[in-house]
Amino acid sequence: MKHVKASQADMPPELSLPLPLSAAYHLLVLRIIDFDIFLKGNFLLYVIRLPLTKNSINYNLYRVLPLSIQVRNTESIFIFLLPEREYLLTF
Repeated sequence: MKHVKASQADMPPELSLPLPLSAAYHLLVLRIIDFDIFLKGNFLLYVIRLPLTKNSINYNLYRVLPLSIQVRNTESIFIFLLPEREYLLTF
């Protein structure tokens, strides 16, 4: 986390991180970060990929809750649709 905080000064001014880098969001930040680690000679190189968002756009994040739905004209038949993603992002 300290490396991500240190790199914020190098980010373009119109972009920002999607979450605060505080302890309260630590686990959520780790879920959206992607790491690549390489060994090049005697050096260990790492790339931290973190999505950035535009400051001028407000986003809405919805958690998709799958519910079973009763099939019409039946008493005991239900359908259940499992979403592909856990969250839906809109703006």
